[in-house]
Amino acid sequence: MALGSQDPVEIGAHATRLLEACVQQGQTQLAAGLIRNATEIFSSSLPPRFLLRAGEFLARQGNMRAALDLLDRIGDASPSDPLALRALLQTADIRTKAGDPARARQDLLRVQAHPAYGPEWKVLVEKKLADLARPQPAATGGYRGSRSPSS
Repeated sequence: MALGSQDPVEIGAHATRLLEACVQQGQTQLAAGLIRNATEIFSSSLPPRFLLRAGEFLARQGNMRAALDLLDRIGDASPSDPLALRALLQTADIRTKAGDPARARQDLLRVQAHPAYGPEWKVLVEKKLADLARPQPAATGGYRGSRSPSS
């Protein structure tokens, strides 16, 4: 029905509900296909809720680059939407795990500047910023107990 009417709001709402159902039922291949098709065909009309859910799903599946792309779209298309704040938190987490603390910090600072940022977010964001400020352990070159060639 939504496709027949070409109503982007209806299409986005139906795509969001379908994605939720696929994820809840553990239909990962169906969810991945829906995300791929929806973003290719209806890219500009997908609502922030769809993009957020799709980004979260893709991140859990290990597709970080696609997740970041969708989550970044929320901030680009709807910067003052409260879901953009959640998307920024997600991108900060992904970038932290990917070893990009500078970009993660930028995302968290953008969270603090977001219109929906309030006391309910303060403790979480400050903890994440403090974690990023701590020195990270240096990567070691060998396995435990290895000796350098000069020993």
